[in-house]
Amino acid sequence: MDNTLFEAQRLRLRGMELTLIWLGYSSACFLEFGNLRTRFHRNGRPFRFPTGDMSVFLSWSWRIEHGNRIVVGSWSDDDDWQPAFDQVTGSRVLDISHFGRLPEIVIEFSNGFRILSFMTVEEGPDWNISSLGPNGEKSRYLCWKDGAFSEVC
Repeated sequence: MDNTLFEAQRLRLRGMELTLIWLGYSSACFLEFGNLRTRFHRNGRPFRFPTGDMSVFLSWSWRIEHGNRIVVGSWSDDDDWQPAFDQVTGSRVLDISHFGRLPEIVIEFSNGFRILSFMTVEEGPDWNISSLGPNGEKSRYLCWKDGAFSEVC
């Protein structure tokens, strides 16, 4: 497994502040890091949530851990999500790594929390890391696709 693409994004994320966590469709989770910017649809309407300098998308299988327990996960009650998000927001990324033959990611934060992805369907891991270009457009991506790390997600 060639880690070159993953290492480049890992180095960029280390030390960044988690500034926002929000949910998309179902329990898809978006983590925004660094400065937040409003992005706009082609029709000029703003997106519902701002985008960070870097973003991590976790499809519908994820969990937040602290110490030796699961605090909340994608299958938890909706009412439990925001209090857990509030506990992690504002902390800094100590590290991001991957684990397993089909790489899932784990982000470790300065306050002892960890966020992990774990897909449970046939298609494999469903996460991506993206960053904004100088004009606020999403310009770099990283995901696991067709058995390798890829910038085409």
